[in-house]
Amino acid sequence: MQKFVLAVTVALGLLGSVAVSAATAVTTEQPAAGVRDGNSGCPAGHWALDKPIYDSNGKPKTGAANLIRNCVAARPGYFVQPGITPYNLGILGQRAEGPCPPGTFSIGGASSCNSVPAGHFATGPATTAPLACPLGRYAPGPGSYACQIAAKGEYVASPGSASVQRCPPGKTTAMVGATSASQCIPQPK
Repeated sequence: MQKFVLAVTVALGLLGSVAVSAATAVTTEQPAAGVRDGNSGCPAGHWALDKPIYDSNGKPKTGAANLIRNCVAARPGYFVQPGITPYNLGILGQRAEGPCPPGTFSIGGASSCNSVPAGHFATGPATTAPLACPLGRYAPGPGSYACQIAAKGEYVASPGSASVQRCPPGKTTAMVGATSASQCIPQPK
C-alpha cells in the first residue's frame, strides 16, 4: 500500500512539473535500448522524460526507435544533480529534479542551487529568488535561511544588510530590532 501511495504521489508531481515546464522541453530521438540510462543525452540542469512514439493507428511503435526523449529543464527553485539515478516511472518518464534547500535558490534549468548572498535569506525549499532582510534584521554571510534580529544597543537601518550598526557609547535601544540611530537612547543609570 505504501509503495502504491508513493508511486501515485511521485506520478502526480511529475505530471504537474511536465505541465509547468513543457515550454522548455528539448526533444532528442534515441533508440529504446539507450533510453533507460538516467539523464544521458540531456544538457546540465535538465532531466529526461521519455514518451512513446505512436504509429498511424494510434498504437505505440515497436522496435529500436520507439521512444522520444524530452529533456525538460528543472523548474525555478529546483535543480537536477548531475549523475544521479532518477526514479524510473516507466513510460511516464524519469524524474531527477529536487528542490533547492533552505538558504539556496535557482532560477530554472539549474544543475545546482545558488547560495543566497549576505543580507538576504531563503526560508523554504524550492525558493526561486533570495529575499532581502527587512529593516532591523541582517544576514552576516551567504546561505542564510533566516535573518538575525538586531540585539539591544544595535540597529539595522537598511534592507538587505549584512551587518548591524552599534549605538554610540553610553546609548542603547529600548528593544531588539531597532531600525535607525534615532532609536538609540541614553543607557539607564
